[in-house]
Amino acid sequence: RSNTGSHYDLQALTIKDDSKQSFFISDGDIPCTPETEPTYSFAFNFCADVTSASVPSQICKMPNNEIKRGAAIQYLNRTDGYHECEVIGHYDPARDDTYFSLIDFNDPSKGVSIQYPFGDKCPDGTLRSAKIDVVCKNVRATVLSALEPGKCNYHMVMESMYGCPTQCPITSQGLCNSHGHCAYDVIQRQPYCYCNEGYSGDSCLPGSSSTSSDSSSSSSSGESAAYKAELALLIVLVVVLVVLVGFVAYMVLQVTEFRKQQSTFPSVINPMDISGTELTEHHF
Repeated sequence: RSNTGSHYDLQALTIKDDSKQSFFISDGDIPCTPETEPTYSFAFNFCADVTSASVPSQICKMPNNEIKRGAAIQYLNRTDGYHECEVIGHYDPARDDTYFSLIDFNDPSKGVSIQYPFGDKCPDGTLRSAKIDVVCKNVRATVLSALEPGKCNYHMVMESMYGCPTQCPITSQGLCNSHGHCAYDVIQRQPYCYCNEGYSGDSCLPGSSSTSSDSSSSSSSGESAAYKAELALLIVLVVVLVVLVGFVAYMVLQVTEFRKQQSTFPSVINPMDISGTELTEHHF
């Protein structure tokens, strides 16, 4: 469970049958770099070690003849006989809650990440670690890439409906019954299925629903409330603008009127400037 109230359940991705292949990809070349990095093979599982069928025993055998095991491994087997095998992450059920985080902390519908620490040591003593992003998508499981963006830190990306919040139900037809998509409602602050036209309810089933739990209705109600709030704010801003314009116009009018009145007042006469006028001295 995340801090946003979203729930995730990756148990369906755990491969328990030791005779079956764990999730696998061959990758390693980093895009947009001039060098061509070696292509390694990656195998990983969820909340469990990779299966025996996923580990090449001849490459991953330790000096005591035991086979390396971990939640994620990386190995290289070249045609010239050179090979490597490293455990890049372990899973500890006792520390389960510390391994998970959101891909996007602002949008839990994007998916969930799991971190596997405490892998084999790198030459400099750093412990390897692996991070797996499970992107929310209406597919069961598709591994997209595996890279080493930082020294001894590995990053795998896959798509799966099980990387979606459980508030977006999975039916026999797929995520949101394959008639909608999982998204996060920022107003209701919860993820749910946004259903296509003609489908409704938590799982996007055929027909319409008038119940208050109908996600589409909740979304419409939330969007309507947000629209009304934005409209009210716009009206207030327009009123304030009109008042300001009116006040400025009034002040301009007052200043103009004051200047007109000043121009009509007679100038003060200086007696010394009057020509042809005799000043008479009076005695009392």
